[in-house]
Amino acid sequence: MLDIGAGSGGLTIECALLLPGGHVCAVERDAQAVKLIRANLKKFGLENVTILEGEAALVLEGRGSFDRIIVGGSGGKLPFIVKKAGSLLNPRGILVLNCILLETLSESLRLLEENNFADLQFIQASISRSRKMGSGMALQPLNPVFIVSAMKGDS
Repeated sequence: MLDIGAGSGGLTIECALLLPGGHVCAVERDAQAVKLIRANLKKFGLENVTILEGEAALVLEGRGSFDRIIVGGSGGKLPFIVKKAGSLLNPRGILVLNCILLETLSESLRLLEENNFADLQFIQASISRSRKMGSGMALQPLNPVFIVSAMKGDS
């Protein structure tokens, strides 16, 4: 499992806990975020994670193959990441992209089709926060997240 744009490592940690016999690689370019990932790994006593610190384009060169790739952030390099994911995924491997912007969602779908991914689908997840309104409570929506998934195609 590969987590690109791992941030604080939330998904990395969850995947490592779910895959005690497997291995997770976390790619993160921000030094402060890498410190958080290390702290979280220590907190949960996980040893099945490798942190690749730096830009995905540099640290993924020469890496092996993966069954699953999650992209939490692309750092503006989405075309490279989708193409690279196609070469890193095992046959029928799954790529998951998290998108906040509608433009990123649109670009993701286009890139996945151009790179021969199959079974494209996405969901929208949204969360609301309560706030006082008159004598009652109302929900104020926060920005939604689009979660895109696709399978590596046969070609």
